[in-house]
Amino acid sequence: MRVLVAGSLGFIGGRLVEGLAREGHDVLGADRGEVAGALAAHRPEALVWAAGSRGADPEAMRAQHVDAPMEALRRMSPSSRFVYLSSGEVYGPQAVPF
Repeated sequence: MRVLVAGSLGFIGGRLVEGLAREGHDVLGADRGEVAGALAAHRPEALVWAAGSRGADPEAMRAQHVDAPMEALRRMSPSSRFVYLSSGEVYGPQAVPF
């Protein structure tokens, strides 16, 4: 399967790319800024969104965790698969461990 991993340079995304490739998938990695181009050029069958970070600015967090993945989803074929890997942001500003 052709899989695009958004956030492939991160801790989780990087390991996901390695694991998917090891399982025989055709894997392409991209950061948030490269996703639109990668979707158009490679037309993956699946997108795994692992491109998020933690921060204090609610607007920046919305852009990373809601707006960017939703835009990517809109650009995908209706028959494609989409997996969103959540982050610690869902817990709000709390100390870890949650």
